[in-house]
Amino acid sequence: MSQMEAEGDSLRATPRINDRHQASIELDNIIIQIRQLLSFGNFSLPPPVEELNAGAFAGPIILIDASKLSCDVFLIDADAF
Repeated sequence: MSQMEAEGDSLRATPRINDRHQASIELDNIIIQIRQLLSFGNFSLPPPVEELNAGAFAGPIILIDASKLSCDVFLIDADAF
């Protein structure tokens, strides 16, 4: 591949990168607006540890996250804290 072809590929990719960056900024702004609504202050945030612990009062909670890249297990036990 010549240098001119490589530069052409790079220039074609730039608008897509800019579009994705702009979309990310817009999404961040929308999430900020949602969090300003009554009762949505924690929108798209993980729950606090205290809230997770309270949910485990009747027994442990096990969360499994599996994908092609990894597999994770999260165990919540009210007696652990």
